[in-house]
Amino acid sequence: MAEALRGSAVQTLTTVTGFLAQLPGFMEVMTDEFRRAQRTETAVVEIINKYEDINGRLSRAALSAQEVITCHPGRRQRELLELVEERDDKLLSRGAKLRTLYPATNRHDDWNRKWVSFVTERGAQVRTYPGPFPKMVVFDNREALIGIYADGELGAGALHIRHKEIVGFLRAVFELFWERADPWLPGSDARAETAEDQEDGAAGPYTTPETRSILWGLAQGKSQKLVAKEHGMSERTLISRLNKLKERLNIQTLPALMYWYGTSPERLIQD
Repeated sequence: MAEALRGSAVQTLTTVTGFLAQLPGFMEVMTDEFRRAQRTETAVVEIINKYEDINGRLSRAALSAQEVITCHPGRRQRELLELVEERDDKLLSRGAKLRTLYPATNRHDDWNRKWVSFVTERGAQVRTYPGPFPKMVVFDNREALIGIYADGELGAGALHIRHKEIVGFLRAVFELFWERADPWLPGSDARAETAEDQEDGAAGPYTTPETRSILWGLAQGKSQKLVAKEHGMSERTLISRLNKLKERLNIQTLPALMYWYGTSPERLIQD
């Protein structure tokens, strides 16, 4: 009896010892699998640095999406618009919805106007917002790619998010801007009407939603370069906007203009 128990104990210990001997290799395999998951599409939040990888993720997500909402705070160049035109056409041709938010300055760009005409004819909706807004593309309620920001500035790369609650939050942020944006209907206006173009003495405020947003940004201590970037325009265009406003107000300097803004009822206008 004792001999049998001893033999059983030895066999058990041998089995346990063999199992323990395999644990380091098992943990190494599990660690590799965990790291691999962080680098691939199984990760909930993933940083993507290469443009071609970002474009690939966007194209794959668009294949099955029923609704795509996008925010493009900068001016999209001709090369990019030609690249996405085929993808947007396929998306809209199969009945999916597309809503895009653009900066108001894009209304002055020929290639962006052509893209807007192209997609709106196929059922898409485009609106413009006069101030800064975040960069994002959201597919249904399942995933999103958003811009990477550092110290308030948009940098290279993107975050790919597959967390339902975070995606839901991003959709809510989009709707806040969308509700306050102006519809862009092709052919209705080749250029946005601005208060700076009005005759002196004309009714209405001196500022437009765009110039109010610019002045607000400068009042926060931001540089002209950063405010221009946030509004999707060059620094030269921003300075031109401010100069036209100074002319209308008969103000000579930027500090004097900022003083006027800080004491004017127009700073309280809700856009």
